[in-house]
Amino acid sequence: MLTGRLIGEYTRSITSDPYEDHIGWATPGSRALILAVLEVLDSSGNVKERWSQPFIYIPGATLVRLPEKSTVAYVAKVGGVTKIVDSTDEVWLDPLVMVVVRRKGYLCIYDGTRKVVEVQGKSAVFELVFDVPLDVARMFANYIDNSNVAMVVYKEPSLADYIGALTYVKHVSEQLRFTNVGTTVARYQNYIRVKCRFHTDLYSSFNWLRILNVLAGVAAVAAGVALLVVSGGLSTPISYSTIIAGIAIATGTATVLANTLTAEPTVILPGVRQVVETAKEEIEMYKSELYRYLEQLKSAGKLTDEEVSAVKGYVESIVATAYETFEELEKLINAAYNKGRSEMIPWIVVAGVGGLAVGYMVGTRAG
Repeated sequence: MLTGRLIGEYTRSITSDPYEDHIGWATPGSRALILAVLEVLDSSGNVKERWSQPFIYIPGATLVRLPEKSTVAYVAKVGGVTKIVDSTDEVWLDPLVMVVVRRKGYLCIYDGTRKVVEVQGKSAVFELVFDVPLDVARMFANYIDNSNVAMVVYKEPSLADYIGALTYVKHVSEQLRFTNVGTTVARYQNYIRVKCRFHTDLYSSFNWLRILNVLAGVAAVAAGVALLVVSGGLSTPISYSTIIAGIAIATGTATVLANTLTAEPTVILPGVRQVVETAKEEIEMYKSELYRYLEQLKSAGKLTDEEVSAVKGYVESIVATAYETFEELEKLINAAYNKGRSEMIPWIVVAGVGGLAVGYMVGTRAG
């Protein structure tokens, strides 16, 4: 998928109903993402059915045995392709993938062969920090969903990573509104730092999958790079190693908020509130820096008043969305506490909202 090279193709005649065949192809000698495509043609050559599936191919991956059966999810750093394996006692580690290992009351995350975070208990707040090089971070601009702002970025490409990274905050906030307690970005000389903080109920098979949404969302930035490579849109070829390094998790932490099912929200709430306040401060700092840069561009005659106003209005809407979702969890905890005082139900945030976000997609699952 990164090189666009055709590994091979062949045809078979369908000679019976039902018809079965064994499909295979020559695999490369090094790590890769492979797209398999199967088409059914009629006698005139028209495509009647089409199936396609990406595969994560990692020869020589490191095998780690798990102490008990777990669910293991692999997220490829190139394109965010996700593969989930249920009930396994082994995990394969490689720089190409980020891996989440989950069982009831336990969760850990690997970046390549490095375990970046591990936690046991009932409930926890995770923080994952990604340092994305500017060459890769410019692909955050693909998240911009306002045509007027997109036109400004086309005119002044130096805004691509600035605005795109903030738009990614909106994406995470909307996708993870019942889990996200503070996703922020900061711009440095050579990279964009993305901080994703989210609450996870470690007893819920539904809730933990949201972590995959965070990982796949960051990795999907590299999909834009890969597409440019395939299309010839980049003058300098980008290797797997460059993209892999660009989607590395810089740090990871997990703070246990509750060790048992009966831990009260009065224990959880202060920790969540502190994270929310820190996230708001970080967003305000980023917004102020962006606004100063916009004024510099206007003073230099590169942007008009109308263009600056359009960008600022877009940024304010993103900040409002982020703040709303940051505060959502605090409200849900309070609601769970008030309900639970009389019913003595377990203090899980998702208790009142579990069915509201079931339809979201984690990502393409490799078979």
